[in-house]
Amino acid sequence: AALIAAVVFIAVSWRAPGLIASTLVLLAAFATGRRALTGLALLALPAWLVAYYYQMSLTLLAKSGVLTLTGAALIAMWWVHRRWFSREAT
Repeated sequence: AALIAAVVFIAVSWRAPGLIASTLVLLAAFATGRRALTGLALLALPAWLVAYYYQMSLTLLAKSGVLTLTGAALIAMWWVHRRWFSREAT
């Protein structure tokens, strides 16, 4: 399930590589319990989003589409996880 979620996240975020990289660092830091690296990754996410917003190679419509699809995919994956893989669901 986690591998499928990762593939979906990467597929919808393909045009936003900084989002993928900072999310992977955040997950790795959280999984290993490194608080400082987790904090840096949490700072890198909004910093990257600001840099992505001011990037001139894509239109605002394309950027908003990428971020909207990414957000919708994350919400859908959260819902699927909560619905079918949560202990409360059983």
